[in-house]
Amino acid sequence: MNAGLEAAPSLLRRSPLARCPKDRFRRGRRDDRGSIPWIGRCGKAMIASICGGICLLGGLTDRASAQVLLPDIDSDSGGIITVDEERRLGEAFMRSLRTRMTIIDEPPIDEYIEGLGNALAANSDRSRDIDFTFFVVDDGEINAFAAPGGYIGIYAGLILATRSEGELASVIAHEIAHVSQRHILQSLERSSRANLPTMAGILVGLLLGSQNLEIGQAAVAGVIGSAMQGRIDFTREKEAEADRIGIRLLAKAGFDPLEMANFFEILQRDSRFRQRPPSFLSTHPITGARLAEARGIARGLQKGEPPDPIDYHAVRTWLRVRNAQDPRSLPQGIEEEAADIDDRAGDDNEAERAAIRYGRGLTSMRLGREDEGREAIARLVEKYPRTLAFRSSLGESLLRSGKNAQAIELYAAGADRLPGSPGMIGHFAKALIDDGQAQRALDKIDGFARRGRVDARLQRLRAQALQMLGREVDSRMALAESYALSDRLADAIGQLVLASNAEKNGSRRSRYRLSRIDERLAELRAEQDRRR
Repeated sequence: MNAGLEAAPSLLRRSPLARCPKDRFRRGRRDDRGSIPWIGRCGKAMIASICGGICLLGGLTDRASAQVLLPDIDSDSGGIITVDEERRLGEAFMRSLRTRMTIIDEPPIDEYIEGLGNALAANSDRSRDIDFTFFVVDDGEINAFAAPGGYIGIYAGLILATRSEGELASVIAHEIAHVSQRHILQSLERSSRANLPTMAGILVGLLLGSQNLEIGQAAVAGVIGSAMQGRIDFTREKEAEADRIGIRLLAKAGFDPLEMANFFEILQRDSRFRQRPPSFLSTHPITGARLAEARGIARGLQKGEPPDPIDYHAVRTWLRVRNAQDPRSLPQGIEEEAADIDDRAGDDNEAERAAIRYGRGLTSMRLGREDEGREAIARLVEKYPRTLAFRSSLGESLLRSGKNAQAIELYAAGADRLPGSPGMIGHFAKALIDDGQAQRALDKIDGFARRGRVDARLQRLRAQALQMLGREVDSRMALAESYALSDRLADAIGQLVLASNAEKNGSRRSRYRLSRIDERLAELRAEQDRRR
């Protein structure tokens, strides 16, 4: 790769999506058969268990279902897993998942998928007893899954396969319905006992098995014994129920309720499926009756005012440019998509046109034309000042070019425009820290903490600012919280032990602060013991 292609490190970071050969910018528009042309360029292997349910942990083939046995959680609740047990199982599942899959950790992606998911989940009948968590898996598979406790993963490949925000929302709504109806929990037979790590490992093994049967079976074999009983059984009735509930969630959130049936049908009708259907279609086929029922339900519903799709198109464009294997192929794809938009001149497609301009700017940056790309995206920031993806990309470009003062000014304005965005505050704080303004960065983070949620990224930046200010104990305490939020309990405990030692040996020893450290240590150690 020549020097010109190395100019934008945040966009050049390779990911599983980049494995797809000849990755193009062109969006998945329909041909005369309603197919998605770009899917074939990424290989049949990336088409995974979305049609018929995109269901909890993906689908299993008959052979896998017969061989994989699931234990249940020990409980005194008379055969019903409690909400607390469900939450604990979901947390254990996520810990196991993080060791096997890469989750995208980028503010524009995180905040977009969380915002869309929460808007849909707010209409769920379990919105009060479950804190849903939405995240994007850095993989080119067209897939999604839900796990106990409200953990819902969307593959990056699925976002790229959708043609509208409504299609993406339909998948998320379907997964929310699986959680709200406790489908996975209903499928766990209470005939044996297993601890949470074992159960979580099995669930992750089943997820892996929906993509690769041999890998999935090996993962499951590593965590269960032959005496474990029960299995996941996703019946057609549960899929139909998830369809019905998901369609209503779509309508309540303002989306066209027909989007779910339309998207599933497009995937099903793609000619590549007929050549080699994914395993999920073998056990969870989409029938004409199911699609007809979904459309019948949708036609009887009224949709509200749809949300502005600008963030959807921005995030989708960011993913495509970031994961293009050969950025030199991007310009042609962008112009093909621009021509497609022109052909639909009667549509309300201003957001799509903005995404085209964003794609051109990002592509210029990837090709080493930093000034040209920055100029294009600066115009977008001026027109769409509340779109985090645009402002993030422009700020990163300014920092790469050594224009720190301009980046700080841009992020300061963004923090005013998006006061509830942890990602925006994080960008602002990092720019200040890099510029040597540690105290100002700390003030911004602490000010945000008084009105919003401080995530692991912000705690890490807070620890860095405190370290620069010479406040070792406070820095270690903040870093411990960052580790705890990232589910790294051992590292969090280690930092607190170091903080306690530093406080005891310091010239201004504080009993109050030592008490706080000891109390937090006790909490984390108790949690660590509970997980064993």
